[in-house]
Amino acid sequence: MNSAASNSIISDLCDISIEEYLGRRDYISSNGLKRVLDSKLHLQRYLLRQNDSTPQLDFGTAVHCSLLEPERFRREYFALPVAHADLLHEHDRLLIEEERGHAVHFITDFQMEAIQGICAQVERLPNIVQLLRDGLAERSLFWRDAETGIRCKIRPDLLVLPHLILELKTTFDASLPVFQHTLQMQRYHLSAAMYLEGVRQLTGQTLHYVYLVASRHAPYEVQSFVPDAALLEDGQRLFRGALNRLLAEEELRANFRD
Repeated sequence: MNSAASNSIISDLCDISIEEYLGRRDYISSNGLKRVLDSKLHLQRYLLRQNDSTPQLDFGTAVHCSLLEPERFRREYFALPVAHADLLHEHDRLLIEEERGHAVHFITDFQMEAIQGICAQVERLPNIVQLLRDGLAERSLFWRDAETGIRCKIRPDLLVLPHLILELKTTFDASLPVFQHTLQMQRYHLSAAMYLEGVRQLTGQTLHYVYLVASRHAPYEVQSFVPDAALLEDGQRLFRGALNRLLAEEELRANFRD
């Protein structure tokens, strides 16, 4: 990719918070498109509850922050003993945020130990460390799909321009056979296809795609995985199928197109 194309991507990047990104409800994300493939009701429920959280999502978010935004992680994340975690109420957290002037997140000491273990494993991978230093973390891209006219949005974990997109995944087992099964079940390759397509439509260029897979459990194995052409083609098929199905649903289409 030449420097002009790289600069084109940078000019389209939005450095906004995750709350602002989720608030752009007139654009469909890859998670939304996965719900389209399930059913219209699944999409409607997702759009109503997309800000909901779970313990696994909270842990994954903390891992992402520790690797992709380490300064913010050190500033905002604090570990509590498991026995004390339930004693801290939302009101207490809000008071602490007001005093400190920024967001605050509490995790258990066991979760902090796991995050530190994952970070230690990543430090043993010099190529990955260099990508994390060179990349742009948690940037958002918005565009109107050329084929369907549907407004789309993506938020890659890490853009390493002009080379690749890196996505971080936490899982119970980072071995490649298990992750490949998880990838198919969670349709991660639809997201990969959408991310690559968004960059392509905005710049005319195609990046590479890499998964960084980290285990939530000791010894916190970390591996990289590059999807092959066949997997990305299947992801593109799912991506296009979801867009076309959304296009056919007049009631839902109006939210993202008209």
